[in-house]
Parts: sequence; C-alpha cells; structure tokens
Amino acid sequence: MHGDLSEIDKQKRLKAQKNAKKLDKTLTYFGVILAIAIIAFTIWIYTAD
Repeated sequence: MHGDLSEIDKQKRLKAQKNAKKLDKTLTYFGVILAIAIIAFTIWIYTAD
C-alpha cells in the first residue's frame, strides 16, 4: 500500500512540474510579445508626425 501512495505522490509531483514548466513558457512568451509591442508602440509614437 505504501508503494502505491508514494507512486501516486511521485506522479502528482511530476505532473505539477510539467504544468509549472508550461506556465513558465507561456508567461515568458507573453512577456516577450508584450515587450516587443511596447517597444514598437514607443517607436511608432516618436516617428509619427
């Protein structure tokens, strides 16, 4: 019984780690896109007549 519980816990931890990595990647991409958008907007503001 103890082996089963530890295996379930191990699987939960692995799944949580995978979800955390996916979230980290998603937030990183979102941040990069947001930064590029802000830079492009700033350049557009300064170059517009």
